[in-house]
Amino acid sequence: MALLAVECWALMADVTPKQLANLRKTFESYDSNRDGFIDLNEFHALFKKLDGDVTRGECELDFEVADTEGDGYIVFEEFIV
Repeated sequence: MALLAVECWALMADVTPKQLANLRKTFESYDSNRDGFIDLNEFHALFKKLDGDVTRGECELDFEVADTEGDGYIVFEEFIV
């Protein structure tokens, strides 16, 4: 997690506090059960809202890319990178 956090904040150097707050709010809106993570079910629900034709299998591939820690959850730091 430490390396991810360093990479995340390096990429976010030009992001304003307001933009960061908006990203946090967006992340929280996708975290439907409010546990602090986006799991595959929440990720799939999001993609279905954006593109009703997306399959769970397609989401699984994208989810694996976003879940850089490989723990089955997307945390805020992974979300914004």
